[in-house]
Amino acid sequence: MILAKLKKKIRDRIYCYLPLPDYYGRDFKRIYSFLQQSCHWSREQIQAYKLEKIRALLLHAQANVPYYRDLFKSIGLDMRDIKSLEDFSQIPILSKETLQNNIEQLQASNFKSYKPLRTQTSGTTSQMTVLYRSRYQETFRKAVVWRFHSQHGHNFRDRWVVIACRNFDPKSPVCEYNHLENCLLINTYHIIRGCRDEILDAIRDFQPTMIWTHPSPLAILAEYALSKGIQPIRVPVVATFAEKIYPHVRKVLQEVFPGKYVDYFANRENSFASWGNSDDRFYEISEYCHMEVARRWPDGVTGDLITTSLHNYAVPLIRYDPGDIVKWCGYQNSNTPYPMIELLGGRGKDVLVTHDGLTVPYFLAYIDAKNFNKLRKYQIEQVALDEVILRVVPKDNYIRQQDEPLLLEYASESLGNKFRIRLEYVDDIPLTDGGKYRPVVSKLAVEYFDRKHN
Repeated sequence: MILAKLKKKIRDRIYCYLPLPDYYGRDFKRIYSFLQQSCHWSREQIQAYKLEKIRALLLHAQANVPYYRDLFKSIGLDMRDIKSLEDFSQIPILSKETLQNNIEQLQASNFKSYKPLRTQTSGTTSQMTVLYRSRYQETFRKAVVWRFHSQHGHNFRDRWVVIACRNFDPKSPVCEYNHLENCLLINTYHIIRGCRDEILDAIRDFQPTMIWTHPSPLAILAEYALSKGIQPIRVPVVATFAEKIYPHVRKVLQEVFPGKYVDYFANRENSFASWGNSDDRFYEISEYCHMEVARRWPDGVTGDLITTSLHNYAVPLIRYDPGDIVKWCGYQNSNTPYPMIELLGGRGKDVLVTHDGLTVPYFLAYIDAKNFNKLRKYQIEQVALDEVILRVVPKDNYIRQQDEPLLLEYASESLGNKFRIRLEYVDDIPLTDGGKYRPVVSKLAVEYFDRKHN
């Protein structure tokens, strides 16, 4: 283990003096070069490419994936007969519940040959799901993200800051420098712990061209900076992901971190990816996925987002419903080969407020780090500055007598030991009137924003 770490350290140092794509590998270089060309294709070329990839994926699923082989047989569909996207829409939608109940049947018979990587959804739209993606798809995803970066002025080895939940170790570095990518890594756990002055100083001194972050932890830093009279930190590009930015959050962010705001909208299942200009409208990245709107409302354009990854042959997700409500906007002009959607609901992570200010509830990430995989769904509702209700839908492997003490311990630690926790067992977590799932509900936090910044 020590020798392997030493070899990696030496290898990373060597690659510091070479182009970063060389470090990412041949597949990355080939895909990235392709993406730099395909963004200039015509709409017809993009659609033809997407249909070709969909048909290849369907033939693979029919031949190698037990779940789809049985499904296609039961509905009398031969994938060789799928000639158009209209034909493709005949395939039944894959729900999160079906995915959870059939994860092994959804794995290809040659699953291991794709060098699968494990992931877990964040639970921001509904259920927490453990699944896998192929290594090739992960490489494609990375190339897609880097094209998104370059299109907005951030290039390989430009200085950038990444704010993400890395671990929950109090002894871990507050800020860590990645020489290879010229990146300052900030662990959101330390934002929750209160190391905010140190983090703000580090960002200011580093002078990044981009911040890549969830909106919530950056909002906590911004709110703290405003409360202390700290001067704004201008950053050319702030790229957010994973969460819907609500108006009260956007206002605070732009006061402290003025710059261009862009958004990358995707999911941990890697069934789709899109990008937008931080206005809840997103362009489909058609080389990576296919997006549809199904079960439409009376207006004919609003409904459930249905997604298909074109490159995950390890666990194909075909016509998968990630739980987001969108409006289909179509093609915006003749020069744009990518269709657009508008996000209406289903994605959003509220913050909580304490006597000391705002905090982010990293409950799911914490229990996942503890390998506590015994909940189907959860919801945290703040009812007072020092009290929350934790509602859970347990899995069958949850044993109340032995698991409840652990659950309460992990929940308290994930919330910084700042709240009393009332645990409630429920059969389901209801959706809002707009069809949204809210893992965290805090009217107090919204009122706090409004009171301080309006």
